[in-house]
Amino acid sequence: MADLSELPPKERAIRYREMASQARIDAENTLGGDRDSVLHIAASWERLADIIEAMAARSIQAAEEAVQPVADEKLAALKAPPIETDET
Repeated sequence: MADLSELPPKERAIRYREMASQARIDAENTLGGDRDSVLHIAASWERLADIIEAMAARSIQAAEEAVQPVADEKLAALKAPPIETDET
């Protein structure tokens, strides 16, 4: 299996969901307790994808919150009236 840790979170989550899908397909051809184990693996891949997506969403939100004061300051500066000088 390729090292997925280098992929961006969105792509990694997609890949994990693909592996979950493949595990469910594999489970259809598996008998007995092994089938349950393969379905458990599929559920684990899905859960991992959910976690990756949630972490990515929190990271984006934190970044947006971090830059918001700067953005507000820049916007206020753009709306401020020009500074008058004594030069003519």
